[in-house]
Amino acid sequence: MTYQDKIKKSYHDNRIVIICSTLLILTYALIWLFQPKGSQPSESKVLAADTIIPAGMVLVPIELENIDSIRGLINGYGYIDLYVADSPQSPRRKIGHRIKILQAPLNPREFAVLVSESASREIMQTAGFFTGVVQNRSQVESQQDGEIVVARTKKTKEASLSIEYSETE
Repeated sequence: MTYQDKIKKSYHDNRIVIICSTLLILTYALIWLFQPKGSQPSESKVLAADTIIPAGMVLVPIELENIDSIRGLINGYGYIDLYVADSPQSPRRKIGHRIKILQAPLNPREFAVLVSESASREIMQTAGFFTGVVQNRSQVESQQDGEIVVARTKKTKEASLSIEYSETE
């Protein structure tokens, strides 16, 4: 058997492997050729949170007791009312209204609130367990966003709630 006969026999025995390998190589080459240029994010294009802070405002990293719930409700950012309690079981008091909360771009498990410098001092001086209540993102209010409530709210009686259902046919 000559060398050429061995090659022909090897080709016939392995033609499925050769055809599949050739198709696979062509597929990868076509994907690489038609891949849009610049689709890979560069490190310089990653948006850092400290580059978007408006003048006179600061980002205060915060740990909320209900952060897992907040994370599931907002996508990147949102507005919350901020409450604090001395212990997890004690009543909460409102210390902030419509505060913008941002998810950290480099660590999605971390959050910070965007407040004025004076409001940041109030938050940092307040010790306790923080809780957030999500507000409507598109709601426009007459009050300034990120307002910190300095005066402590008085405890009031809770209003009773009654719901009546009527049947309509």
